Amino acid sequence: MLVVHGERDAQVPKEHAHRVAGALTTRDGAVEVLPGLDHFLMATAGGISSYGDTSRRVAGAALTRVGEWLEDRLR
Repeated sequence: MLVVHGERDAQVPKEHAHRVAGALTTRDGAVEVLPGLDHFLMATAGGISSYGDTSRRVAGAALTRVGEWLEDRLR
């Protein structure tokens, strides 16, 4: 399981991502803390006040990392 966490997540501490990965019963657990991203894996400069901005999109870095992780496991 890949646990992806935004470094600027104002809702869930990044330590929780490590706790989830540590609780896995398989050895295929990984944690990626992505810099500059919020709880929704979107770039943020304004904390939770930017959550209502519907023009924001999931960051390309997050999509790329998830895609890479899937490719590694589906080969």
